[in-house]
Amino acid sequence: MFGDRAIGFQVMSLSFGLLFALSVLFTGLFAREEIQTPIVETKLSFKGMAKPLGLRPFRQYLGMFLVLQMSMAIMSGLFFFYVDFFVTKNETALGNPTMVGLISAALMFSMQIVALPIYLKMIEKKGKTFAYRFGAFLWIFTALFILIIPANVNPVIIYLLAAFMGLGISGPGLVPHTMYGDVVDAGQIKFKDRLDGQMSGFTNFINKIAQAVGLALVMFLIGLAGFQEQPLNGPAIVSQPDSALLMIRIIMSLAPLIFMSIGIFISFKYKIDAKKQKEITDAILDLTISREEIISDL
Repeated sequence: MFGDRAIGFQVMSLSFGLLFALSVLFTGLFAREEIQTPIVETKLSFKGMAKPLGLRPFRQYLGMFLVLQMSMAIMSGLFFFYVDFFVTKNETALGNPTMVGLISAALMFSMQIVALPIYLKMIEKKGKTFAYRFGAFLWIFTALFILIIPANVNPVIIYLLAAFMGLGISGPGLVPHTMYGDVVDAGQIKFKDRLDGQMSGFTNFINKIAQAVGLALVMFLIGLAGFQEQPLNGPAIVSQPDSALLMIRIIMSLAPLIFMSIGIFISFKYKIDAKKQKEITDAILDLTISREEIISDL
């Protein structure tokens, strides 16, 4: 059982799916918005969906979120190629399946959850953008080790790398979600309307496009480097050329460096801290407070 990769993938997908489903369920059952607004029905239009782009904090939130999602999509898309054809190169060449990739992925995901209390405390003490940058720097630093780790290395090294990488990913993975409510509140001040639906819809729409383009480009690059695609009904591919493996390692190392550096830069421009958020919330609840003055410096 433990040597069957198909069963391993099924167990992993069911485990992750259950965790995600429970998270959404408990959020819906117990989470309540701080500011309640009446339900408004409007017709779907791209112009209305893109309206939040007129708010600078939303554009900054969107940028930090997109670079995170693109980095994660690229890393997850190439991770098992890296493990199977480079880290456990000899075992794969012999046709012997291993659990190294599955255990590494589980460790990476688990560390993202374990690290959440750390980042929540960091947000409380230092602010959201600090937590974003801390995690991003840690992710960049650990990802660069992919370039120097040799083939057929002891799996313990990969387990440690995955754990520390998960610790880094947790920060920028958490922070944009905590910023969303702040951005929606700022939008209510600027547009005199609560555009949470438009903001969420536009974010998801652009996110899917960005991930698709990023993954397509990555697959194109490793294809140019000679990566051999698995035929549908042919024999299993048990090795890849060195050029393809080098391209995979370069992309996995540099993608966090490039994209998360952009996110770090944007985070320094984001001005909604705890103090500013309190001012925004007070202005929404108290119509006598000047709203334009509050968001003029965002």
